[in-house]
Amino acid sequence: MILYAVDNGLEHPRLGITVSRKVGNSVVRHRVKRRLREIYRRWSERTQLPSMDLMVHLKPTAGRADFKALEKELTRLLATWLPRDPAVS
Repeated sequence: MILYAVDNGLEHPRLGITVSRKVGNSVVRHRVKRRLREIYRRWSERTQLPSMDLMVHLKPTAGRADFKALEKELTRLLATWLPRDPAVS
C-alpha cells in the first residue's frame, strides 16, 4: 500500500481508501476497505496525527493479505506522520 497525505485545514485527520479492480472482485475490495477503516478506528495514536487528508492506495496483493498484515503495514505508514518528540534523538 501507498500512503499520500495533504493538509486539509480542519482540526482532525481524515482517511480515504482507493482500491482498484486488480485487488479482486467487489467482495474482496469491500472487505479490504472495511478492514482498513477498522484498523484506523482502533489505532490508539490516531488522535496525535496532524490535520491532514490521508489517502491509502492499495496494491493488488492487498486482496490476499490477512488482517494482521494489513494492520502492520497501515500502522507503520501512519506512524511516519506522527509528530516527533524533540527530547528523543
